[in-house]
Amino acid sequence: MEFNIQRSKTPGHLKLFYPPTDVFQMLHIDFWGPIRPLAQGNRYVLVLMDNLSKCVIGKAMPNNTAKAAVGFIVNKFIMIHGASERLIMNKANILTIR
Repeated sequence: MEFNIQRSKTPGHLKLFYPPTDVFQMLHIDFWGPIRPLAQGNRYVLVLMDNLSKCVIGKAMPNNTAKAAVGFIVNKFIMIHGASERLIMNKANILTIR
């Protein structure tokens, strides 16, 4: 019995979500960077991607703060396309309330 190895993975902590039925119903968000500073001083890129259409919206930003991200999401996405039902992000603590 001491050489009996586990042959299957233990159940993970992933949460299931159903595929979207409409464009911009489910968005993925992430910061990309830091990169070399551009002429305007931007070092990060905020990327929004729609899960259904795979449409990508990116914006160069000088920092990766929650205030900058929320300003972009509200002014450049929600005011134009409407609110999304689900916003998925990695476990980065950039967009969490402190």
